[in-house]
Amino acid sequence: MNIADNSISKKNNEIKLTETECKILTLLLLAPKQVFSKEEILNYAWDQELNNNTSVVPQAISILRKKLYRDGIDAIDTVKGKGYKATPSRKRCLSKRKKKCGITIAILACSITTYGFYIQKPDEQPKIDQSLLKVDDNIYQTSNSAPIVVSPEILNENVKYFIHVQKKAISLSACKITNQKCTSIYNKILFIDDENSKIDMNKLIGDVSFKFDKPKGEPVFCNSNKHSSYKVSSSINLRALNNESYTGHVFVNYDVSQIETNHYKAELSAYVKESGYIGSFGYSVNLNAETKKITNQSNEHYISKISRDMKYSGIKSGRQQFGTIKDQSQLYAFPLMKNGTHSTYFNHIYPMGNGVNYVYMENANIGYLTFFYK
Repeated sequence: MNIADNSISKKNNEIKLTETECKILTLLLLAPKQVFSKEEILNYAWDQELNNNTSVVPQAISILRKKLYRDGIDAIDTVKGKGYKATPSRKRCLSKRKKKCGITIAILACSITTYGFYIQKPDEQPKIDQSLLKVDDNIYQTSNSAPIVVSPEILNENVKYFIHVQKKAISLSACKITNQKCTSIYNKILFIDDENSKIDMNKLIGDVSFKFDKPKGEPVFCNSNKHSSYKVSSSINLRALNNESYTGHVFVNYDVSQIETNHYKAELSAYVKESGYIGSFGYSVNLNAETKKITNQSNEHYISKISRDMKYSGIKSGRQQFGTIKDQSQLYAFPLMKNGTHSTYFNHIYPMGNGVNYVYMENANIGYLTFFYK
C-alpha cells in the first residue's frame, strides 16, 4: 500500500484509490482488531467543512470493496450494528477467485507514510523508520501511532498537540504558542493495563494545562555546532488509564557536551515520584550519542544512536532510591528503571523551533517534548 499516492500494488498491478478511500483503509488497518463506527470513519476520512452525514460511509466502503475484490483483496468486514473493521488476513476473499487474501499491515502506518523494521543489525540502523505527521493544523502524530479520533472543537488554536498511541501507553504532549514560539510544554504518559480499554482522547486533550515554561537561556538547535555544551530538560506527568488512584511525575535532565561533529556525550538524570513509593527515586547514566539528519522527509528529523559510556561506572550509574516501596500495584516507572547493562537504542528528534524538540524513544516506545538551551 502506497499512501503517498493513494494506491495499492499487487503483483505489479496498481489499484488507484481516492484520498477518502485511502484514509478509510488506513484507519481500519492501523487498528485491525478495533471496530470503527460510521461516525468515527466519517470524522477521520472526510473534510469536516463538507458537513456530510454518516450515509456517505457505507456508500464509499461499498465502492472501495468492489475495487479491491477485482484483484482478490478482501480488506473490510462489516460488524452488524457497530460499524466496520479490517478483515483478518486468514479470511478468504468473497471474489470469484477465492484466493486467500488480506492486506499485510506490517509496514503500514498513519495517514501519509509508512514504517517498517530494518533487517540490519540494531547498531547499524534504527528499528523504526519513523516520521512525524501533521494530521491537522495543530495536531502532530507519529507515523507508528494507532489512529485517533478528536473533536475539532476541543482543540485550542494556540496549542500544538503531539500524540503517540500504542498498546501499553499513550504519549500526549502539547506546546503553548506565544508570538509564534513555543513558550511552555506539557507531557503526559498514560499507562494502559487493559489493551481493550476505550480511550477518550477528547478528555485527555481537554485536561492539558501548562506549568513547565521555557528555561532562561539561549535556545539550542538540534545538531548545531554553535554550542559545545548545553542542557536538555523536560517534565512528564504519569497516569494510568485503568488505575485512577495512580499518579506520578518525572523530571528529565541531560547535560550534553559535543565531542566532535555529530558526536556527543551526555549525562542523563531523572527524578521520579509515584504513588506506590514513599519518597522518591532517581536514575543516572552517562551516554554516548551519534546523531544524523534524515533528509528525505518533509519535517526536520534527526536520529540519535544512544549507547552507555562504559568508561563511567559506580554508584552514580543506574537507579538510586531515596525511600521505600509502599504498594507494588501503584508502581509503573520504577520497574522500567532497572540497573544493569544498557543496550544500544535510538531516539528520534523533531525540532519544533525556539529550542523545543519532540523526542521519541524507541526503547521505551514513548514520545515527549523537551527544551534544548544553553
